[in-house]
Amino acid sequence: MFWIKADSRDIAISGFKFLTWEINSSVVEIYTRSGVYVDFEQIQTGWVLASQETVQLNGDSFLTEVTLTNQVKIFSGTTQSFFIWIDDGNMKYDAGTVEGAVLGSDSFIEFYEGVGISGKFAGSSENVWNPRTFSGIVSYNVLAPPPTASSSDWQSHHTLSYKEPSYPFTNN
Repeated sequence: MFWIKADSRDIAISGFKFLTWEINSSVVEIYTRSGVYVDFEQIQTGWVLASQETVQLNGDSFLTEVTLTNQVKIFSGTTQSFFIWIDDGNMKYDAGTVEGAVLGSDSFIEFYEGVGISGKFAGSSENVWNPRTFSGIVSYNVLAPPPTASSSDWQSHHTLSYKEPSYPFTNN
């Protein structure tokens, strides 16, 4: 569970690529909610199911990809939380430093450290592991070009990646 803030522009999250503990086929659910998830880690109130599909999990050496059917819009200056749940608990998180610390950023988004969840909306703090960091890539689109951008230098699709604590962030 983590949150993303849109900085200078409106964006739309289009998907995630992430690491898992095992290689198998499993149901992946991606939930989202407006704002920061704090105090909603174990209750479903306010969470909206953004994606649910059976996918082939690729383990901790190769990324598993989920593309959102309906992109999740985040307006400039606002925050959106995300919770990626895999039925058999295969979501790979790494230990973080401080929940809510900026994990990475680029020109358009800030990505924050969050928590790991071992029981979906189970109602118990025993199922919350913090701090944890997402191991993967966030794919997103910038919704409109800046007023001064020429068509030759404008790109709307971006990614922010994070694989292991020792790897740098990249904006592709």
